[in-house]
Amino acid sequence: DLQQSEAQVQRCAAQKEAAQAETRQAEQEAGKAEQTLRLAQAAFTAAQLALAAGVTNPVGCAALKAALAAAGAKVNQAKQARESANAKLTQARSKMQQATASHSSSLSAKSAREREFS
Repeated sequence: DLQQSEAQVQRCAAQKEAAQAETRQAEQEAGKAEQTLRLAQAAFTAAQLALAAGVTNPVGCAALKAALAAAGAKVNQAKQARESANAKLTQARSKMQQATASHSSSLSAKSAREREFS
């Protein structure tokens, strides 16, 4: 019975460690997604400003409009990536909370059994 308690504690500790690692990775991905979004927004703003500066050359104007459209698409893509990364992060944090609770619970149960046998 004590061996079972110890095995349960070990399993819960391993799950907790895995959940912590998953959370750290999700935090990094969310940070990268946020950074990518900021860069895409900056590129979009730069293209807007360049277009607003009044390029008179039709070829240059068409190139800027294309750059603006591409930058706009990149912003939307980056927003979706950020949403996805944040959803993964929320999930990972939830898993970590559950694993931490299970680990605490298994430690308490083990302590109770140890008191029973002592």
